[in-house]
Amino acid sequence: ALSFSAMEMAERHRRSSNGREAKAPALALYRAMTSFASPFLHLYLCWRRVRGLEHPVKWQERLGHASLPRPPGPLLWFHAVSVGETMAAIPVIRHCILMRPSLNILFTTSTVSSYILLQRVLPHAVLCQFVPIDTPYAVENFLSYWRPEAGIFMESELWPNLLLASSRKGMTLALLNARMSIRSFERWMVHIAKPLAAEMLSRFSLIAPLSTKEAVHFQILGASPNVIHYAGNLKYALEAIDDVDAMIIQLKTELSGHCVWIAASTHTGEEDVIASVHKDLRKSFPNVVTIISPRHPERGHQITTVSGKDELLSVLQELFGDAERLKIRREAARWASGILANGVITRVWALLDLFVMRVAFGK
Repeated sequence: ALSFSAMEMAERHRRSSNGREAKAPALALYRAMTSFASPFLHLYLCWRRVRGLEHPVKWQERLGHASLPRPPGPLLWFHAVSVGETMAAIPVIRHCILMRPSLNILFTTSTVSSYILLQRVLPHAVLCQFVPIDTPYAVENFLSYWRPEAGIFMESELWPNLLLASSRKGMTLALLNARMSIRSFERWMVHIAKPLAAEMLSRFSLIAPLSTKEAVHFQILGASPNVIHYAGNLKYALEAIDDVDAMIIQLKTELSGHCVWIAASTHTGEEDVIASVHKDLRKSFPNVVTIISPRHPERGHQITTVSGKDELLSVLQELFGDAERLKIRREAARWASGILANGVITRVWALLDLFVMRVAFGK
């Protein structure tokens, strides 16, 4: 269980650094660049909306414009970038509601897929919004409107404008399931960027890393050892969600007797490679079943054009056989896609003979 007393104990450390802000060139440069880029980022958001990567109605929340009224009273803010991080936050949110049922909770995310998931799995009282892009204008709009008392960030969300502005407004900050890839660590270790990383990490009252390695990385970058406390991987604290278990059982029945493999987190163009691999596998494994789970679930409808409609239909008919079996397998595939999109991919492992996480397919 998370120790919120750890946040209280570490609050002294945050307050001691709240009055000072790094005069590092990186911070001034970052603020100047994001201020200058604001109009272009607005255009970029419009472009993403046209492509279906931003919500068609609520996309202006990314500019800090709220679409929901703020309820009176204290407000606790959670932020997770996408589906996996969202699922890790759910046990904490449920526990907070159990401890203080009257607490107002705001949850922000960055992707359409995680926003759709939130509508299903979060308690109805939790407010859902898209997080603002990290420009001074959008961040100020967001924080001035919602005025959270505390912010809980999931995994690796380090945005200088958002974090430092939150700290300046007196918010208590926590980083849960904290992780940092080797690549990100090396980037933050660059001379001009390290003071900025240290400034952000110094504002957290609690950092709960996934491992000792992660804890070392955060300390090297400037986090105080006093704020680092282990809480385990919160994704394993997730309880069953609605009918997911029933879907798993049904899917297992439908796929029994087949060799099953999944290509997960695929991007545009990679499904062509998967379709070709499936056709080759059929020569040695006639009962093979291939599941494609795109990185962005909203792209699901686009996969119907893999290798052309005629070729895809031929592959489907070859795989599924008669029309009745085709209908059943399509339904099973829909269940699989729904399960994976809901972030409970760990429950699907028992169904698989092979798992391929998205790799960089070359020509």
